[in-house]
Amino acid sequence: MTTEKHQYSKQVEQEVLNLRKNIDNHNFQFRGALRQFVNKEQSNKRLDFIKSKSIDDLDRNIADFEVNFINRGGKIAWINSNEDFTLELNKIIKQHVSKKIAKHKSNIIKEFSYAEELFERVSNVSISEIVSDKLSNHLVNPLIEADTKNIHSFLNDKYHIPLTVTENEVSEFLRTEINKIIDNTDISISEADFLFADNGSIIISENDGDIGLSISKHKIHIVIAGIDNIFPTIKESEFLLSMLSTYRYGRKVNTSNFIISGVKQPEESEGIDELYLFLVNNYRTELLAKPEQKKVLNCIKCGICQNVCPVYKTIGDSKYNAIQTGPIGLLTTPYLDKEKTSILYLCSLCGKCSNICPAGINIPKLILYDRRDFSNLPEYSRIRTAIKIYRATYLNNWVKNYCPNRIKKWIKDLLLKKMMRSPNLNDYNNIKLPKKNFNQIVGKRM
Repeated sequence: MTTEKHQYSKQVEQEVLNLRKNIDNHNFQFRGALRQFVNKEQSNKRLDFIKSKSIDDLDRNIADFEVNFINRGGKIAWINSNEDFTLELNKIIKQHVSKKIAKHKSNIIKEFSYAEELFERVSNVSISEIVSDKLSNHLVNPLIEADTKNIHSFLNDKYHIPLTVTENEVSEFLRTEINKIIDNTDISISEADFLFADNGSIIISENDGDIGLSISKHKIHIVIAGIDNIFPTIKESEFLLSMLSTYRYGRKVNTSNFIISGVKQPEESEGIDELYLFLVNNYRTELLAKPEQKKVLNCIKCGICQNVCPVYKTIGDSKYNAIQTGPIGLLTTPYLDKEKTSILYLCSLCGKCSNICPAGINIPKLILYDRRDFSNLPEYSRIRTAIKIYRATYLNNWVKNYCPNRIKKWIKDLLLKKMMRSPNLNDYNNIKLPKKNFNQIVGKRM
């Protein structure tokens, strides 16, 4: 048992070291790409303004987008739950007598689980999912906790590829596997980065090339996106893509960007025959109803907050035990799963994430607001009661000096362990936020 624990500990330690190394490599590229913006602060303010305005006008943007998207031959399905997702996917499969679906890398699909009858129909096309079944929930790089040696080991275990293969041979093998999957599937599903209300078009930005191959071969395509990804006009697309490419991939220009403007028109020789859009709500309207917290919907899913978070870089990805991790994951997970509200306490409130966020999200501030709101849940009420009883008994001098040890142990086990299931709570009803966060105060001294 001790040996197993030691091996597990060494494995976790190595994963964290790999994560830090991969993050350092990304941050080096990111600093170079960031130089394309003459005034970084002004660019961030512009993105903040565009995103905030889009969220404020969301009702109108959704209505305009729906009309224009349908006019271009697209079909929209509204997804509010796991049942909706399964039902709509099943409808499309039955309608087109589909055998297999090619699923590209997507963070939003993780919000749903497949019904058992659908699971075997879905083939993962993204490089990371072909390489390994054990992936992190990093927004950009699911293999962020792996190095080259790990990747070779994964491929050896899964496909019996020799450990001595070169990187070029690995790339060639992965490309062949992607082609096989796409050839053996007839429907593809991918996540959109931006939707534009003025002409009903969709933009998908990717780094691997598999989505482009899928779009060119599959005549039926499903796009999935959150309602918070709708923007009023495509005129902003160039700026949005440059910001996304810089912060997500550390590049001035991304490898592949695709604009889908509806199905194939009569005068066109190539294109998609059937285009479906799954517009996802889930927790988003709940956040919209909260003036203080709706700012989290400004997120463009670039993952830069994960790359600077000292907690994320110390404990790794898996310790979050959530489908969305890092600073931004702390703000969305409690709304996806009310039993995971304690994840809000995996934050030191240092402010590094808010300093670098291109969309102007003050994550520590929003975390404090969420801690305040979720502290009113019955679960936290029980914890506060446990704390009071513990203070009144176990910390009492008479109990400490004269109470039998077995009674003290009973009090400790019953109350202290109950407290430790969730973090200690303070009174968050009257939050007084400092003008500067911790990271801004100590800044260069760290």
